Amino acid sequence: MKKEHLSVLVVVAVFGFIVCGCASVKILTPEAIETDITGVEYLANCQFFISKDVTLRFLSDNRQTGINEATGVVEAQRTITRRTITIASSTPGILQTKNNAGEVLDGYFFHDREDGRNDLRLFILFDEDDDNSIRFVALYDIADDKFELISNEVDYGGVTYTVTYDGDEMPYLKYKIVERTKEQNEKRKAKGRRVGTWPIFLVGFYFA
Repeated sequence: MKKEHLSVLVVVAVFGFIVCGCASVKILTPEAIETDITGVEYLANCQFFISKDVTLRFLSDNRQTGINEATGVVEAQRTITRRTITIASSTPGILQTKNNAGEVLDGYFFHDREDGRNDLRLFILFDEDDDNSIRFVALYDIADDKFELISNEVDYGGVTYTVTYDGDEMPYLKYKIVERTKEQNEKRKAKGRRVGTWPIFLVGFYFA
């Protein structure tokens, strides 16, 4: 009497994927431009922030005099103009890619210094006017150099403003990055193989 035997090869597999991500604001450096932003040509796609609150201040004090011909009295008119613009650390900025004339701009340029080093200068807009850019600079041959304010004075709307901020450290540029980590976990349990069996994909049969 023939007995029919059925042997089944079973492989149990469990796959798990864990995806997590977190946003952070990092210091903009030449290394970050090459690794995270993948080159200066992509700076226009990046959102920038300044490291601390800064205040732009303008003060104009004009005095004019004249003689009142009817009375012979010298009359003086003094006009004081104060303007203050605050750029908070949370204020987003972009690379200047055009001006008010509609001209297309790179928003950056490399500058050869007298000491033989090469620095990169960025023009960042934090306001609506396309001509009111603020310049930042870093040595491009130093991977972790910061893009700091190039001067404590900025030309804003054709007027020179003085830049003030708290502390001694110069304000510098930062950028936002979302770092996502994908972790794959695989657990397998094999049931074994018996003599005379063969696998068909994950399940094998044999009859005797």
